[in-house]
Amino acid sequence: WPAAATLKDFRHLFATEMQNAGMPEHYRRYLMGHSPGRSAVLNYSHLNEVREQYERAVDLRLRPIVEAI
Repeated sequence: WPAAATLKDFRHLFATEMQNAGMPEHYRRYLMGHSPGRSAVLNYSHLNEVREQYERAVDLRLRPIVEAI
């Protein structure tokens, strides 16, 4: 690394990887602790899918790294 990584850097990496894996924005906002805005009822009516979306995204993006280690 040219500079030491910070928690903010890891937070940004997490958000980017979840987006790259195709996780819907409202799930990403929930996992990042962001305010739901005006569409909370619509966005959070399917929170039971958050875990499935997260596991799918982590598996898709991190499996190659874990297998390499």
